[in-house]
Order: sequence, then structure tokens, then C-alpha cells
Amino acid sequence: MGRGAKNYEAVPRYALPGNAANIHAHALPPYFYIPRPPPAPADDASSCINKYRPDTNNRHHAIVKAPLWVVLTTYLAYAILTLVGRMRDWADYYLHPEKFAKYLPKDGYAPLMDMEETLYHRRLYIRIRDCFNHLITNVPGRFLTVYDRKSPDYNHTFQYTGTTTEYLNVSSYNYLGFAQAQGPCADAVENMLSKCGLSYSSARMEAGFSSLHRETEKLVARFVGKEDAVIFSMGFATNSTTIPALASKGTLIVSDELNHASLRYGCRVSSATLVTFKHNDMKNLESTLRKNISKGQPRTGKPWTKILVIVEGLYSMEGTYCKLPEIVAMKDKYKFYLYVDEAHSIGALGPNGRGICDLMNVSPAKVDVLMGTFTKSFGAAGGYICGDKKIIDQVRLHSHSAIYAESVSPIVLQQIYSSMSIIMGDDGTDEGSHRLHRLASNSRYVMLRLRELGFTVYGDLGSPVIPLLLYHPAKMPAVSRELMARGIAAVIVGYPATPVSEGRIRLCVSAAHTHADLTSVEFRHLLSFILLILERHGTLFLILLFITYPVLHMIVKVGWSSILLISASNTFNVPPNFSIRNYRYRQQTSQNDSSSSNIKGISIGHFGYNNHGKVAKIKKQLHRRMSLLNLRIYACIPSNAQALVGNTSAIAYDATRNEPKAPSLSLLNLPLEILPHILIRIANPSNFSMTCKYIHRALDDCYVKALFVKERCGGLNLEGVTKRGGLICSSRRTVGCIYDDDDDDNGRRAHVVELLLRWGCFNHTKAGWDTLMRFFVRKGFVNGIRTVINECHLAASRNHARSTVIENKLIAFGTNCTHTSKLDLLDRAALQNQLGVVKYLVEDCDDGVVDVHANDERALYFASRAGHLEVVRYLIEKCGCDPLARRGKPLRSASRWNHGDLVSYLCTKTQDPTYIFEALKEAAMSGCSNCVSILVNEGCAQVDTALKHAAQRGQLGAVTTLCNDNYQQQVLEDAMVSAASHGHLDVVRFLSEKIGSIRCLRENLHLLNDSAHYWGIVELLNTFTLRNSGESVG
Repeated sequence: MGRGAKNYEAVPRYALPGNAANIHAHALPPYFYIPRPPPAPADDASSCINKYRPDTNNRHHAIVKAPLWVVLTTYLAYAILTLVGRMRDWADYYLHPEKFAKYLPKDGYAPLMDMEETLYHRRLYIRIRDCFNHLITNVPGRFLTVYDRKSPDYNHTFQYTGTTTEYLNVSSYNYLGFAQAQGPCADAVENMLSKCGLSYSSARMEAGFSSLHRETEKLVARFVGKEDAVIFSMGFATNSTTIPALASKGTLIVSDELNHASLRYGCRVSSATLVTFKHNDMKNLESTLRKNISKGQPRTGKPWTKILVIVEGLYSMEGTYCKLPEIVAMKDKYKFYLYVDEAHSIGALGPNGRGICDLMNVSPAKVDVLMGTFTKSFGAAGGYICGDKKIIDQVRLHSHSAIYAESVSPIVLQQIYSSMSIIMGDDGTDEGSHRLHRLASNSRYVMLRLRELGFTVYGDLGSPVIPLLLYHPAKMPAVSRELMARGIAAVIVGYPATPVSEGRIRLCVSAAHTHADLTSVEFRHLLSFILLILERHGTLFLILLFITYPVLHMIVKVGWSSILLISASNTFNVPPNFSIRNYRYRQQTSQNDSSSSNIKGISIGHFGYNNHGKVAKIKKQLHRRMSLLNLRIYACIPSNAQALVGNTSAIAYDATRNEPKAPSLSLLNLPLEILPHILIRIANPSNFSMTCKYIHRALDDCYVKALFVKERCGGLNLEGVTKRGGLICSSRRTVGCIYDDDDDDNGRRAHVVELLLRWGCFNHTKAGWDTLMRFFVRKGFVNGIRTVINECHLAASRNHARSTVIENKLIAFGTNCTHTSKLDLLDRAALQNQLGVVKYLVEDCDDGVVDVHANDERALYFASRAGHLEVVRYLIEKCGCDPLARRGKPLRSASRWNHGDLVSYLCTKTQDPTYIFEALKEAAMSGCSNCVSILVNEGCAQVDTALKHAAQRGQLGAVTTLCNDNYQQQVLEDAMVSAASHGHLDVVRFLSEKIGSIRCLRENLHLLNDSAHYWGIVELLNTFTLRNSGESVG
């Protein structure tokens, strides 16, 4: 059984905020290098992965218990399979006794195999054996090649046909893509093979330990963050032989019930007492500890010699993280040793790839033993144990794998060393950080996309292990075979590796996967198939679907099945009386107002079509439960249609407020190949006027994406569409949808915005336009700002239907505007470090340039406050802004916010000691030691006042920087009294050591009497600070 074989139970998870990251498709070279994403300084690899760190203050369940009906039907299915298997055994026992001779005693010898023990294998596993044990022929990287096979006897034996098939690999633990036959790691391994051969042919304790072992162990210890490490040649043996070396009789081992089989085996081999706690249940862990500590050892009641708690960093069958911060906090309370298995988390989690400690921001020093394997993220083999040197020495002397097992192969050691060096950046490149970034983005994208499609997906967001629940045993082989038929290799897992009722697909995401791999059309269609199977009609409909598969495949050829399946996957809120007979399928033929082409498609209606006689009856049902009303989706054949005007009003009703609410899912799952030809809008808004504002939000993204994709492919005539009612798009959401694609130029995207503006598709309100312009300024999209201003003029000149509103906005953004609004844009651009927008507004704005000297040169202040050196330099050198404007506020604000480079630059532009002194005082009060040092070096003379202000605020760093041997003792004493009166003991301690006496505090004790910190200062000074000097404050 593999690493995934384990028991299982529902657990809570960490909540991760935010949406899926935008991932772009990149072509891969022959051997895998991580493609570089577009340059984005604010979203580098580290900051991107930091966004995926779990929020321990906001948790919800990562594992949802199956409904009772699903559990009952699953157990019933297994019961039927077992009953049929037993009946076949009974029949074969009498009809074909030769088949069962090996299960019966012979010549006095007991049989090696029992019929009862092998029943599951013979009668259940053989049925789906074709889903397992495939023979591969290449490196299991992004793709893997599998030998084709067939079975003439219902999976009892297989015959290989001699042909091969390539599959997208989502089954291997190749998290960082190091399983590759070419590249720097492969080259280093090849050189090591020619130098040291394939094996040391000896155990580690004899002649199998080399300098490469020692260097690799040092590198592993440095990577993990522990003092020492030891390497083993097998991951399973790392756990199963290390735990007996650490635990003995009298030891209590508390293990998570979902721990891997190697951990459970190691616990049983040791003579320690083993108890388990519920998976990731900290209350149950604490109660288990308290109960067993109070009872003591069995029979004797003696105290335990030591307690060892064992957990996994990332559970490979559930995709959940352990709650490491809570366990560490409990460790300090109950004084137990902590053993963390990071087989799946090391290299795959955290901003630096250093596992669960890196992800949870927990110091590795707080974990006693860190175990990991090299099979997953590093593309090698074996495992390691990291810890303090005394623990590692104990493992080296007592672990059977360290003493008796063969030494790790030198080529495996070289693979470990090379891949780990790349992750750490020791190779001089940023290849490792890009792999980590890619893996985190891919994992997040796939899980969010599956949940958006309605699947039951276990695990925490960001986990590269993504279990997708199938429940029923009949669905597991059906889905596996369908995946293989569509070129996707995935692992299905069922009983006994999981509970009986929780069979699943386990998807393993890799950094080697591209965005195109994860969002392929065939993959989308398959997900829709599975979704329709799982969420609607269960096993019966599964059978019907695969019976009618040839018909559906023929429908796919004419382009209709996409709409059928996607529309079905978007109707989740099904009323209680929903059944398949409520669907009506018919072909629609209509005439498009904007063209003479016929539009053919499929209409899916629920409870009838625009039948006003039934509306009242339907509304009564909506009060009982959320439902769908009048859902109609029209699809056009791509070859003979330019645009489609549909009728969509998918309404979710809130019975408590007696009003519709925004649908939980919008129509965003349309396949890419038909998006350019589909426009969805609200028809007959008078019939559903109360719902329009909710439907607009749900359809904005789909509408604008359709426009944008169509604009890429060619021209688009919006006139016929907008004249029929159009859409009122929310500005920020819609434009954000367009500008979501970073690798496209602003010109084409601005043209789409121009079309939307020209045909009135934006909500022309003050809030909408302000949001739109601020979005452009924040993102630095100059073309977008230019487009908005130009289209405002054009709309006013053409007497647009909303020209009154637009003319009012022209007061803010048009020709007749005052300088206030444009100055507001300039200020925002300077604050957001958008130098391109600043240059556009100042130099070549189509509607007149902005006077940067107006309003006290506020833009310079905003740029200085945010520390944007390039914007400040441009405003001062190119635009002539005064660096001393607003009484030297740019310099003061830069000093206050600790922008050292900017302070140095501004000091070169002014020699006024007054402003430099004010800046020094701001920096000292804020504790900005760097700026304090810069300003002191500029020759500021009034340092004693700054020292007093820093001491009064308790800024020890600034006080340390300001103090020097040239100060008079009286200045230091005044600063110490000021710090003491405000209760800053650390500053008082530093100054008293600098002066060598606390006499000034004793003489000025009356200054402390009114201070709330008086007794604290006096007591702490007398007790801790200056007891060696013999003085006392009194």
C-alpha cells in the first residue's frame, strides 16, 4: 500500500482568503524549466506564496461529511458487491472446485491464503484492476507515456498491445517538477555517475559513508533549519525504524488517527504505549494527553518517562495541514516531544519551500524531530530526520536503517543536493522561487476552480494534494476510465485506503503544469460530465450517460454539448421536487436583429417559458426554498453567427427578506471556443425589474470577457445588441475583468473599454466613474484614462442617451473641469507610484495638462510619504517642484516613514538646517534609526532635542543611534528622566549604563510622582537594572 493508505475522518481546515491567482499558459522547452511570469514587482514569488498562508483566526471545515443518503447507498453498493461475490464463490466451489484448491488444506499443510481474506481482492478489486498498476515508459513529469494493454479475461490477466499513449500526469508527487531527464539536475547526476558509480555496495556504518553524504546532510539541516540531519535510503523505513529508536518502554506516543502507515508501523514496533486522537482535533488531543498523564503507565501507574506526539505536516489523502501553531502552544504546556512527518509538505509548502513550519511561520526550533522524504518535491528517493545533534546521534546509533540498510546511492545524493540547492537559490538563479510560485498558483487555481464547479473537494487551499470525492464505488472506475480516455492520468482511491463511503480521485498538482494543461477544453467538458453525474442523478444517471455516450459525442461534434453540460453545471440550487422531466429540450430558430444569419441552439427551461400564468404559482414555491426561475440559455453555432442575444434571468430568492438575491454562481463557465460568439443580456426587464440589479452583477464578467475575446478575433458590432437593452456594467468589476490579463498590451484592452463606453454599457454614475478612474490610476493604465476622457467628449457631442449624466461628469474629467479633480488623480497616481500616469497628466494629457504647483504641490508630499523615489525625482527635477514645499513636509514625511534613500536625496536638495532638524525630530520620535543616522551625518546640530524626544517616546534604536561620547552628562540625564517619567525602562537602562549612575533619578524623584509608571520604574530599577552599582532610587 502506498503513502496514501490510511484511515480517515472529517476534519476542520484553515480558511485561506482571496480568489485564485491568475496563471498564464507558457510553452515549455524540451526539458522542464519554470517559465518566467510577467514582471510584477508587487507580486513576486515570496509575496504570492505569503498570500496563501493559512489564516489561523478564521477556520472552516475542509472536509464535509457526506449526506446520509449517500452513505447509505454507498454501503448498500458494497453490500451488494460482497453478497454477489460470496454467491459466486459458493457456485464456483461446487461447479469449479479446481479453482479453490489453493485455498484448502493439502497433505496436512494449512493454506497460505484464506478464502475470506482474499474475497475483497478476488471479487471487488479484480473488477477495477485495469485502473491500477499501469506500466509507464518515460520520466513521470508533466506528461507520462503508458503502455496500452487489454484483458481477455475480465482483468485477471493483461496483454500488452505494443503501443503507447501519452497522458497529462496529475497522479505523481512531482510537486516542483524535478522529475525530469534533462536539465541542471540531470546533468549533475550524470557527472556523478561517471565519477562514483551507481552504488556504494555497503551499509552506512561500514564502507558506505562518503563526503557527499556529509555535505548533503549538512545542506538538508541548513534547509530545514535544524542543527543536524541523517539521511536514509527509503522513506517508509525512515519512520518505521526511527520511532523505535526514540521511543521505548514507558514512553507514551500520541498519534493522529490519519497518520501514514509507516508512522503507525513504527509506533507498533516500538515497545511504547500508543494512543490516537481525532484528526486535527486539538481539544481531543489535549483531553487525551490529560487523561493519559493522570493515569500514568498501564498496570503500574508510574509517570511516563517521556511523551511523543506524532503528526503530519500535509496529510497525503486529505490535503489538510496540521494545526502546528496550536500543537506547539500545547507542547509548551504539557512538555511533550513533537515529531512532524513532512513527507508531502517539505519543498511544496511555504514561501521558501521549507515545509509546514515555513507556511505556518513557526520556528523549526520548536519542533523536536522533523522528518521528510526526497521522493516528492526533490525528484529523488529516501528520507531524512532533522533535529538537535544529540537526537540525531541517538538515531544514527539505534535506528536499524542507519545501521543495517544499504547506503544511499551517490546519484540519488547528487539529485537531492542539486534540487535542494536550486530551491534555496544557491545555484545563483531564481529558478527555485519560480517553481514554488508556480506550484502554489496551480494548486490554488485547481482547487478553487473545482469548488466553483460544485465538486466536493477536501483539503486546505494551497495544498498540492487535491482529493475530489466520488463516494460510490461504481463511479470510481467509470471516472478513471473516462479520464484515461481523455488523456488524463489520475489516481482513484477507495476502501480500504479510505472509509467505505468516501472513495475519491486524488489530483496531484505540479509546478510543471501550465495554465493550458489545467484549463484544457477536454478537461472542462469532462468536469461538466462528472459534475452532472455527481450532483444530480447518482449512479443511475451515470449508467444512462455512458450508455448514451456515442450520441453525446456526436452532439459535441456540432458544438452543442458544451452549452448543454455547462448550463446543467450552473443550476445547483435545485428545488425539492426537481426531476429530469422538468427539463424541456427544443431547438430554437430566431432572427438576429443585427445580422441576417439564423441562430440555432438549445433552450433549457425550468417550470415553463415566459408563461405569466405560472409566475404566481412559482413565486409561492420560491418562498419555501431557493429556486431557479425561467432559465433560458441559447447557444449559437460558431460558424454562422456573430453575436447572440439571450434571455437569462437565473434568480435565487431570499425568503427571509422577501426579495431576490445575487445568484451563488454566475454563468462564467462557458467554453472558450464559443465565448467570442455569445453575448448574454437581460431581456424584458420590465417583467423582472426587481431582479435586474442582481442579475447585472452576475453577468458582467461573462459579458465583458465575451467582448474582449471577440475583439481579439476581429470586429464586433455592438449596435444591434445595445439597442435592445444592453447591460449596465459595474465599472471596477468589468474593467478589472478586462485588465486581468497581464501579458496583453493596454492598447487592445483600452479599445474594448472604448466600445463599452461608446455604447453606454457602463453605469454612468458618480460612484461608477470615480471607481473606474481610480482603478486606472492605481494600475497605471494610461490608455484607459485617455479613453475615458475622450469618450466623455464623444458621448456629449453625439447627444448620447445618458448625455446629461456624462456632461455632469465632464465637469470633473472633461474640458471644463477645474483643477481639483485632475489634481486628485495626480495625487493618487503619485501615491500609487504610477510614474507613467503622472507623466501623462503633467505632459501630454489630451484634455489639458495638470499644474503640479497647484494645491501646495500635494502630489510631491504623497510620493514622499509613500517613499516613491522615482516619482519624487521626476516632480522635482522635471516639473520644478519645491522640495521645501509645505514647510518641508516632503522631507519630514519621508523621515517619519523611514524612507532612507528618499531622505538622502531630499537632503541634497536643501541645506536649510531648520527643515533638517524638523525631519530629525520626526525620525527620532518614530524610531527610524536609519533616517536618524542619515540626518545626523548631514550635520544637524540640534541633536540633544531629538534625543530627548526619542527617549520620551521610548525609541531605543533612535536613542542608541543619537548617543555619542560628545554629549554632556546633563543632556543624557535629562533624556533619562524623560524616559523614566513615561515608563520606558529599556531606554532608562541604556542611558543609566551610558552615564554610570542613577543619581539624576534620585534627585528628580518628584518628577516621577505624577507618572502612572512611577512604582514600576522604581521597583524594576532597584531590582534588575542597577543592583550591581549599589545605588537605589529609594
